[in-house]
Amino acid sequence: RDMDKVETFSPQGYNYNSTIMRIILAFILYAIYHHSSHRIITNNHTNSSSISQIFFPSWELIPTLMPYMGNLTCIFENAHWNLESQNNPSDLERRRNCGKLRYRPHKDWVAPDPTVVFEKLPHDSTIYMLGDSVGAQHAVDLMCYLASNSRIVSVKINHFAPTAPEAETRGQYVGLGLNGATFRSFGGNKTKDIHVVVGSGNFGVNNKAQARSRFSSFMNKGRKDDIFVLNQGLHYKAEEGLLDDLNEIKPVLLSSIDRGVRVIWRETGAGHFNATNGYHYSSHIGLQERKALHCVSSSMINATSSRNHYNGMVTPLMKSWGIPVLETWEASFLMPEWCHVAGGVDCVHFLQPGGTSFFTESLLKYIEEEM
Repeated sequence: RDMDKVETFSPQGYNYNSTIMRIILAFILYAIYHHSSHRIITNNHTNSSSISQIFFPSWELIPTLMPYMGNLTCIFENAHWNLESQNNPSDLERRRNCGKLRYRPHKDWVAPDPTVVFEKLPHDSTIYMLGDSVGAQHAVDLMCYLASNSRIVSVKINHFAPTAPEAETRGQYVGLGLNGATFRSFGGNKTKDIHVVVGSGNFGVNNKAQARSRFSSFMNKGRKDDIFVLNQGLHYKAEEGLLDDLNEIKPVLLSSIDRGVRVIWRETGAGHFNATNGYHYSSHIGLQERKALHCVSSSMINATSSRNHYNGMVTPLMKSWGIPVLETWEASFLMPEWCHVAGGVDCVHFLQPGGTSFFTESLLKYIEEEM
């Protein structure tokens, strides 16, 4: 291993020429290097090359990685989220490194193989991405991944196509009523069409009657081996409200599973606001408090409080219903805070490409291993 990547320390007042002190210091560094449960990411705001990888799980910087989306090269990208379009040239190198981070939950982790993924997905099947704006980011990342490994056959939008200037500055579709797309794979001896549908995952956080009706309508479209990826956690102030609404829609979820539909819950991602659990609710705090909000490192957030705020009871509940869970909270929690949108003000949405890459890889791993 490259020991130059280990950050050392030099307390004052010790005689480092002492052989005993050298042995003690070496032993401490060895113990830290080999026995910590997490690898370290140093969030140095002036030198992005200071990211060091030591322990698993962590985000690994791969300097040679060519992202499958970047600089609006994928037609589904949204410039508001794109790492190249933030208005701070001095920060560009660090943002670009966000696109070259890949999460490794353990040392034996192997990224999903797109060829295997397309082999496992049935022809003419649909992946429904129902969620909030972070869910929309997940959908964008997934579609850009599929587009880089197949051919785009068609794109569906709810309204009208953007004008040329809008397409240049925002990407062709996202933010303008994107409804989904169809991708064609030519792997092996078979041609397969895979559809992705993007929709609201609101199943009761507001306008309950209308939301439940729309959600049920989406779920009723599901056919055998279609996939529904669900999450709406960030729109709830606390997990209890989310649990109440999940119990209300339980019959819809279970009836879909009975038809052979694959229903998947994605864990609610972490926030990195300067709060105990990393989240905040703008409607419940004053203007001055909102002005003081900014993104902080995960080391300044209570990990247990962050995880339990939305996932502590929901994750085991989903599993008890037989619903697989994409366990993505930890990856989002360990993501460097400077990889959020808007230069450290929006501490929930990720720069793209970046944090949602592991959301996509988790889903594709499920397809590889469970279908």
